[in-house]
Amino acid sequence: MNAAWLVSPVLARDREQIMKQAIIDRFEGAYAVVEHDGNTFDFPRALLPEEAKEGDVLVFSVSIDATGTEDRKDTIRKLEDDLFQ
Repeated sequence: MNAAWLVSPVLARDREQIMKQAIIDRFEGAYAVVEHDGNTFDFPRALLPEEAKEGDVLVFSVSIDATGTEDRKDTIRKLEDDLFQ
């Protein structure tokens, strides 16, 4: 199988989102073996829809939540300030 990754930037608020495709090659226990461009990686089966099966094309949406990242940094800074006072 030749799974081509689709790259298409989509702007959503303050985030850049990248869409990617891969194919479920097979299942091994709690993992789906997912194939992309001749390479495979394990993906937790629990994160897939129940109806997912071998040969299905998966679409991954990957983005960075800048606001969420800043919120976490602020939380850590506050904890550090409390700890070192």
